[in-house]
Amino acid sequence: MQRTVSKILISFFILIVFFTLLSRAADSVTIPKVTTVKLNSQILEDTLTVDGKIQKDKAVPIFMEPNQKIRNINVYVGQKVSKEDILVEIDLDYLSQQISQKQSEIQKFELSIQSAELKKQDDESERNLNIRQAEESYEQIVASEEAKVEQASIELEQAYNKLYETDSSEISQEELIAIYEEKQNNLQMVIQDKEAAILQAKQVLETARLESSELLDISEYEVELSKVQNECSELVKLQENEGMIRASADGVVSKINISIGGMTSNEAAILLEDMNSDNVMVMQIEKDKEDYVAFGQEGTVIGITEDGTEIMYQSAAVMETKINEENSELLDVKVNLGQENFMYGSKSSFEIIKSSQQYSDCLPISAIHEDQDGYYVFILEEQKGILGIEEIAAAVKVDIIERNFTMAAIKEQPLLKNEKIIIEINKTIQNGDRVHVTEVKND
Repeated sequence: MQRTVSKILISFFILIVFFTLLSRAADSVTIPKVTTVKLNSQILEDTLTVDGKIQKDKAVPIFMEPNQKIRNINVYVGQKVSKEDILVEIDLDYLSQQISQKQSEIQKFELSIQSAELKKQDDESERNLNIRQAEESYEQIVASEEAKVEQASIELEQAYNKLYETDSSEISQEELIAIYEEKQNNLQMVIQDKEAAILQAKQVLETARLESSELLDISEYEVELSKVQNECSELVKLQENEGMIRASADGVVSKINISIGGMTSNEAAILLEDMNSDNVMVMQIEKDKEDYVAFGQEGTVIGITEDGTEIMYQSAAVMETKINEENSELLDVKVNLGQENFMYGSKSSFEIIKSSQQYSDCLPISAIHEDQDGYYVFILEEQKGILGIEEIAAAVKVDIIERNFTMAAIKEQPLLKNEKIIIEINKTIQNGDRVHVTEVKND
C-alpha cells in the first residue's frame, strides 16, 4: 500500500514538472518577444537627398528687334556655342518691308511737324496781334475814363465856387446847392464807370495773353519721330548684318522662345548660359521641406566630371529658393558649386544633414506609438504570476519635441527615467500584456 502511494506521488510530481515545462514552452511561443532600450542624450541628425541637374549660374539673354519674321534657327537647347556664332536668321524680305514702313512713318511725322510749326507760327502771329490790340484798347479806355473823371471834377469845382460867390442874384441859393449835389453825384458815377471799364479792358488783355501761352505743342510729335527713327536705324543695322543674330558670349543654349516662321517679341528670343560663370545645381523640392533648403544651407553634391569621373563637393550651399511658377507646392532651388569641375547638364544629388540641439531624452522612433489621445511608449514592468515573476508592457504618455526618420526627442518624463523602454516587438501588444525580453540595449 505504501509503495502504491509513493508511486502515485512520484507520478503527480512528474506531471507537475511536465505541465510546467509545457506551459513555459507555450509561453515562449505565444508571448510577444521584445527588445528594450533606455533614454539617452543625443543630437538628432536628419538627412535629405535630392536629385537635380548641373547648370551655369549666369544666363545671357539674346534680344531681337520685335515683330520680325524668323527664317531659320541654327541652334538647339543644350548646344554649346561660341561668341559670334550665328544663332538665328531673319527673313530679309519681311525686314525690308518693315524698314520701308518705318521710313514712311518718319516722312509722315516730319510732314506733321512741319505743318504744326507753320500753324504754330500763324497762331503766334494772330495772338501777338490780339495782345497788341488789347493793350492799345486798354490804354485808350484808361485815358478816356480818366478824362471823364477830370471833367466831372472840374464841373464839381465850378459848382462849388458859384455856391460861395458873394454876388449870386441871378439864381437862388437852393438851386446852386442842387446843382452842386448833382455834380457831386455825377463825379461818383464817373469814377465807378471808370473802374468797371478799366477792369473789363484788363480782363480782355489777360485773356489774350493767356491764349498766347496755349500755343500748339509739337514736342509729342518730335518724341514719336525720334522713337521711329531709332527703330528704323536698328532695322537698317540688322539688314546690314544680313539678318543674322549672333551669340554675344560663349555659352550653352538653355532656352529658345521663338520658332521658324514665327514673329519675334520684346521677350528674350534665346537664353544662353555663360560657360565662364559658376556651376550651379538646380532641383525641385516639396514646399513642406523648405527648412532643409534655407539660404546658406550647406550640403554635399555628388556628380560627375567631363570625363565621367565621380566628383564630390562638400562645400555646396543653397543660394536661391523660390516657388515654382507652375506648381505652388514645389520649390525651385539653386545650389552654388563655384568653379568645381562638374559636367554641364549631368545629373547630380544634393545631400543635406540637419543637426538639432542636444536633447537629454531621446529614443528610437520604433518605440513610439500613437492613438487618438496622442503618443505613448511601453515600458517594462515586473509582477508576480502563477509561474513566478512575469514581465508586462505598461503604456506611458509622451510628448515629442523633435524627430527624424530614426530617432525622436521627447519632453522630460519622470516615469521614464532609468526605465527599460520597449523598441522592438514581434507582434502587437496592449497595455498590461505579458512580454518576453530577448535583448536589452544600452543597459
